[in-house]
Amino acid sequence: MSTHVDKVAVLTNPAAGRSRHQRLLPHVLERLRAGGRGVTLLRARDAAESEQASREAVADGVGALVVVGGDGTLHAALQAVADTKVALGVLPCGTG
Repeated sequence: MSTHVDKVAVLTNPAAGRSRHQRLLPHVLERLRAGGRGVTLLRARDAAESEQASREAVADGVGALVVVGGDGTLHAALQAVADTKVALGVLPCGTG
């Protein structure tokens, strides 16, 4: 079963992974936009902000949430998409 997702939120924590995601993030955003998707960038400084931003994106009707960060950012996003039909994408960029 294939589902087309029009709205995507990309969650990142600028402090995570010693900012390793900064090289990857522009390419991720470019590729998603090139695919015709509406992309919203969510920046959060900690787990609470990450989870809140993710929950708001889910409530706003995104079809997918992409996490560019480490396990803390991923955990927060996972809490927001649990028990929903929102797809979760993970691009690991933590310290590990």
